[in-house]
Amino acid sequence: LQGRIDGDKLRQLADHLLDFSRFDEAFICGPAAMMDEAEAALRELGVAEKSIHLERFNTPGGNVKRAAGVQAEGRTVTIRQDGRDRLIALSAEDDSILDAALRQGADLPFACKGGVCATCKCKVLRGEVAMAANYSLEADELAAGYVLSCQSLPNSGDVVVDFDARGMA
Repeated sequence: LQGRIDGDKLRQLADHLLDFSRFDEAFICGPAAMMDEAEAALRELGVAEKSIHLERFNTPGGNVKRAAGVQAEGRTVTIRQDGRDRLIALSAEDDSILDAALRQGADLPFACKGGVCATCKCKVLRGEVAMAANYSLEADELAAGYVLSCQSLPNSGDVVVDFDARGMA
């Protein structure tokens, strides 16, 4: 087989060489269209959704700037980091919890600000948060309450997010 991996090549491998349903994990990295096609083919070939991991370096169609329909201006969020709580207030200029925190002098972890790298991952301890985009968190992380602070805005009052819980999921 030569060239870019795609669904047809994966099916050929399944027909002649590999039993994908026995894979513990599958890791995919490359151009977005290739990754999407390979992910769909692997699911079709029996790889469990939770066992497929994607490493994206860009977002499809550009960055989404703000969680749709969320009016966060005037809301506050408590940020827990290094065992300390800090209250931040969101303004109309803030596109995310991360932006508001950085504007107010917090030293939070981040890298891409596009929902891709998960460096800004934190756990919602209280309240509701809306995410504009997510290209990196797995389903089990979402179910456990993790969000990307660069893509998130408070969707309720009394929101608490914990950056100390980042390595626990």
